[in-house]
Amino acid sequence: NQLIKIVSSNDFHIYPKSAVKRKVYKEWYREDRKLQREYEVVPLQHPDAEFVAFAKGAFGEGAERIAFRFLELAKDKKTILGVPMVAKESRLILGDSNGVGDEQERKKFVKVFCSTQQLARRLAMEFNAKLDKIPAVHAKTPRVAFLDCSIYEINNISCGTSSVLVEEKLDH
Repeated sequence: NQLIKIVSSNDFHIYPKSAVKRKVYKEWYREDRKLQREYEVVPLQHPDAEFVAFAKGAFGEGAERIAFRFLELAKDKKTILGVPMVAKESRLILGDSNGVGDEQERKKFVKVFCSTQQLARRLAMEFNAKLDKIPAVHAKTPRVAFLDCSIYEINNISCGTSSVLVEEKLDH
């Protein structure tokens, strides 16, 4: 995995901030123990970001997902702001030869992934709390944590709106 220093429209699809909506998925239990789910619209991760760049080609593939570089950019469309990120697409809904996939299937994939991530986060917090109560476990013993993930809805004039799951790239 090479570090990207220069962003080019040869390698990335570049979208203006006006065509992008970033959301975070939240789950919580109400007082009546009913599970609530919501997507909260939030700003791009870097306050000075004016564009996002979505790599045209994948840099990693797993059994179920394909990973693409994803970046937030300054006004010049070249300067990378914030940390490198990864956009994850389901291998099952990548789309036709024009890259057009079923948006309903994309949204379902994103919701399942985010819901699973939230469950894992809650379980990790419970696990860490139990570790904290065990006297023999040192405070420097590593704890379990999960990355935050965002959903970026990108409005592409030729393809319509696409939802993509984005999280921080771990090995930058």
